[in-house]
Amino acid sequence: MIPAGFPDTALVLVTGKGGVGKSTIAAALATWAAEEGLRTVLVEVSAQAASGTFFEAPPIPGAPPKHLAPGLHGILLDHDACLRAYLEEHLDR
Repeated sequence: MIPAGFPDTALVLVTGKGGVGKSTIAAALATWAAEEGLRTVLVEVSAQAASGTFFEAPPIPGAPPKHLAPGLHGILLDHDACLRAYLEEHLDR
C-alpha cells in the first residue's frame, strides 16, 4: 500500500547536494517498495555505488542490474558516460 502523500508514480528521483542523505533515502524507499511487492530498481548515477553501504553486494559500473535483496535490483551508471551520451544524442554537430 502506498502511504498517504507518497507520489503514485512509476519513477521516483532522489536528488540533492552531496552529504544530505540521498543514498540513504533512495535505499530506504527502494527497500520499502520491494517489500510492498513493487518491481523495483535502484539506479545510481555516480562513479561508485553508495548502495554498497546498505546492501551486501553493490552494483558494478557497466554491469547489468544486480540482485540486491528480494524484489530489488540495482544498477550503477557512470555520470560522465551518461552526460556524454545525452549530449551526443541531443546536440547538433
